[in-house]
Amino acid sequence: MYNRQPYDLDTRLKIVLLYRTKKYTIKDICGIYGISMASLMRWNRNYNGTESSLMDKTRISKFRTYSLNTRLEVVLLYRTGKYTLKELSIRYGCCVGSISRWNKKYDGTKNSLLE
Repeated sequence: MYNRQPYDLDTRLKIVLLYRTKKYTIKDICGIYGISMASLMRWNRNYNGTESSLMDKTRISKFRTYSLNTRLEVVLLYRTGKYTLKELSIRYGCCVGSISRWNKKYDGTKNSLLE
């Protein structure tokens, strides 16, 4: 398996729009641009008229920031004992480690959860 740079959004858009003109076959377009049929079909399926729909979701940074209110809400829910770390992680889309860290830092004041 080779590691190549992803196509930028402008190129992906150009390829999808070219495919949608029906002037070229999938095979022709893939040969011209050196992409797989799977990539072209995925881009075409995801394209909804906006460039952002062509972003490669696997390359989006996984580092998220959560508002102070969200952190507080998660910690307070965890401390009720009604939810596990895993349940809250799924519910709020954050990792178990973050929740655990927030819980340790929380001293009863909202500001203790500032990063």
